Amino acid sequence: MKKSPNSAFFIFLRGRLAALSGDFQGAKDYFFKSISCQTDFHNFYHICYWEMMWCHCVQGEWMDATKYAERLACESKWSNATYRYLQAVFIIQFLDQERGAAAGAKNSSRKSSVLVPIIFDPKDDADGGILAKTVEDLLENVPQMIQRIAGKSLPIEKFAMKKALRFFEQDKRLTLPGLEIMYLWSGFKLINDNPDLVNKFLLIIEAKLHSLVDNQEKISNYADDFCLATLLKGVCLRCLRKRFQARMCFTEVLMNEKAIHLDRYLLPFSEVELCQIALEEGEVDEAKSHLDKAWSYTKYSLEARLHFRLHSLTAQIKALKDPKQRVSKSLQGTPVSSWHNGLNKFTESDENPFDIQFNSSLGNDDDNQITLEL
Repeated sequence: MKKSPNSAFFIFLRGRLAALSGDFQGAKDYFFKSISCQTDFHNFYHICYWEMMWCHCVQGEWMDATKYAERLACESKWSNATYRYLQAVFIIQFLDQERGAAAGAKNSSRKSSVLVPIIFDPKDDADGGILAKTVEDLLENVPQMIQRIAGKSLPIEKFAMKKALRFFEQDKRLTLPGLEIMYLWSGFKLINDNPDLVNKFLLIIEAKLHSLVDNQEKISNYADDFCLATLLKGVCLRCLRKRFQARMCFTEVLMNEKAIHLDRYLLPFSEVELCQIALEEGEVDEAKSHLDKAWSYTKYSLEARLHFRLHSLTAQIKALKDPKQRVSKSLQGTPVSSWHNGLNKFTESDENPFDIQFNSSLGNDDDNQITLEL
């Protein structure tokens, strides 16, 4: 940093650190500065755009996030299907809030939480349905943009394709898609210590839950949508340290296992959240039980992405249950001593490709010399 204070890479890393610390405005300033520092590597711009998109997303600034998703779709070649899906879900999330606010303004005597419409006419929007038509065009093209690399497609593209097809199958409707993708991309970890933002999203989720319950007979895939909203509510409650209420939300998702047909990923993710709560409360055995159940699920969306979190939790639980795992690495055997031990374990029955006989009297002391008899 001292030698290269204006390095685009170091400035970008400072922006990442600011984002992880919850300073989103500072992070965006660093990303802008990182872009202006160099003009040779345009792909580096795309990394900054990606980070700025998520900074706006976790703050609920949906249209600003849409701008960066659109720019990535136009300039980056990584995954047009993903970029266009992100554009669409950010717009849907924005329209949901606008429609809820408009419905609340029409009837201020009732709670706005029950006024978020499920069935609506896009022509009633303030823009006359222009944004709704944009969403349709974006999602209609997602399945055609799926790319295959070495015979396989990206997991996030598979997820986007399933959601895009589902949008048209259920009367051009998705439930909280912006918050869903934000959760799947670990966005809630960035606002874990920001109760204002968490409460903001919690109100949106509770409003959607009220609307789903009030209109459950009119909509298809009610159980999937209800459980998705319940999972997101539990995540918000866990961020607010309301672990008991969060546990009830995740348990409710698991209780509806047989009713969930499309969003099967909700089940292992709920188990992982329960595992995390148990660890925070010091219940290691309970955490291990939930972790084992999460490992038992297979063939669900973004499975590989969840496996990273499962491996991390497995390591944490193993360290808590086995005190030896918490010994400092500096106290463990060095590679040289490990090699000595390996020589001592050699027996005459083992195959020796070098036709070398080792002195079996060799001890474990570091001062002993290794003697070879050829």
